[in-house]
Amino acid sequence: MRRLMRTLSISTLDFKFSMSRVLLQRDFEDHLHEHAEMILVVGGTAIHSVNGKGYPMRTGDVAVVHRGNFHGFRRVADLENYNIGFLPEMLYAAGEEVRRIPGFHSLFISGTAGAAEASAPGSALPAMHLDPDDLVRGIELAENIREELAQRRDGFEVLVRSRFIELIVFLARKFAESASRNEGILRLSHAVSHMEKYFNENIGMEELAGMAGISERHFTRLFRQVYGASPGEYLLNLRIRYALELLRHTDKTVTQTALDSGFYDCSSFVKYFRRIMNTTPSRYRKNPGKLDVPPPGGLNGRPTTVVR
Repeated sequence: MRRLMRTLSISTLDFKFSMSRVLLQRDFEDHLHEHAEMILVVGGTAIHSVNGKGYPMRTGDVAVVHRGNFHGFRRVADLENYNIGFLPEMLYAAGEEVRRIPGFHSLFISGTAGAAEASAPGSALPAMHLDPDDLVRGIELAENIREELAQRRDGFEVLVRSRFIELIVFLARKFAESASRNEGILRLSHAVSHMEKYFNENIGMEELAGMAGISERHFTRLFRQVYGASPGEYLLNLRIRYALELLRHTDKTVTQTALDSGFYDCSSFVKYFRRIMNTTPSRYRKNPGKLDVPPPGGLNGRPTTVVR
């Protein structure tokens, strides 16, 4: 049996968001989403099947399932949870201040089995559990979102976005506070947060590896496992993303945009811009469209981050 509270949603050109509260009383077959999904368990137990692997879930658990991953539930015992569907791009639209929270990267981006096994032997994925008081707060934040979706008063879209970001920040903070069980990935996340903040400055591999407390070789290998890209590729993506903003919203020359975004000269900027965006900065400025640079890291089609 599956009892479902009415699914509440928004669907516009650049904003797709849905939310429901579900009570499962029997197994739910594996399925695939074109969006990401956050699951907040408020009652019962089950085995959460993700790409064929099973992870026990209980009250207080949270799972973030990236799009492109099959998941379902088996051995269900009155599992009650909030399901929140969202486009991964919303996480980057949350702002760089949110992306600088180390727990944000660990929870919402870096969920790969390989990375978790490297940082926590015997564990399939990064893990955290909300204690009863934190769960109450999580439910409160989820209900605030649900209320706005249900009432749909003027400006509700703005409040849904802001309250979803508030939930993201809350969970990211709690993940960071549980660092003792996720020390390896969290250390890496501190380095990534530094990259997010100082991407347009000269950042050396030795400096980043030092922040993570590991060798440069280990840092590079672990970074690719976790984020699906090398540190250099990740940094390049951040710089291009910032350059897009400057091209769209300022009158700065292409050369000044290149320097402000962290590139040494205009020619290298144009080369990498063309590689990623399939156009030149000047052409992009004339017809910007939407910010469609791929998110740095692995928000599209990456494995799941399970918070337990």
